[in-house]
Amino acid sequence: MPASTAHTLRLRVASDCWLDDYLAFIDTLEVNSAQRSQRRYAGGRFVKRHGYVSLWMTRPTRARLADLPRLKAWPMLTWLFVQRPGAPA
Repeated sequence: MPASTAHTLRLRVASDCWLDDYLAFIDTLEVNSAQRSQRRYAGGRFVKRHGYVSLWMTRPTRARLADLPRLKAWPMLTWLFVQRPGAPA
């Protein structure tokens, strides 16, 4: 993900304060660089499209379930719920 995109995403989710932690987590995964890049890209697409996770959670369940495979956001959301109990805030 280009630095400018990452910076924009960090600003957009500043009150959620989880994106930096997620990006750092991705860097620790024992997967190849393409897989790390795909996870960063998917997380970025999710944030660009929906903004705050807390707002996304107000969408109907069917819509949220449709978003996850479309945006390939399962890894990000799984990490968020495991690492941040009570999230999204």
